[in-house]
Amino acid sequence: MFALQPLSLSTGRVIAPGSDASNGNIQSTTSTDGGKTFGAPVTVSSISKHTAAGNLRDLVLPSSAVDAADKVYTVWQDCRFRTGCAEYDLVMSTTTDGTTWSAVTRIPIDPTTSTVDHFLPGLAIEPNTSGSTAHLGLTYYYYPNTSCTKNHLPVGGGLYFLD
Repeated sequence: MFALQPLSLSTGRVIAPGSDASNGNIQSTTSTDGGKTFGAPVTVSSISKHTAAGNLRDLVLPSSAVDAADKVYTVWQDCRFRTGCAEYDLVMSTTTDGTTWSAVTRIPIDPTTSTVDHFLPGLAIEPNTSGSTAHLGLTYYYYPNTSCTKNHLPVGGGLYFLD
């Protein structure tokens, strides 16, 4: 696994989501001894990918955060919700134990019919918030249109709040 993001829970458990070596799956590994040792990785989800415009080197690098109730949220770019897998959305899965993860859900920044290509998310959670009242902030980059060329790559940045 690479691009691991270890997250410490109040119980001493450490959950470290990341991508696998082939960048084809989101995986997670868990420690029950404060990070001294880790168990075998579990697959959170496969990654649906497309080639980014302009030959951008676009490894899927998930971003994760933990809320005040020890729920871990992991976000990554994925095109499973788009016809033809031509644009990325940002998607999310959650866990409380590092082993069992929720179904992948799409973060509705734009309609699935848009040509906006979202990538490289960054996730944070406001301290002392959790569950249905957790305040999640998500930053990301995007191409306004997936037909960009390497000579004309207008890259934008966005901020999305999931309340």
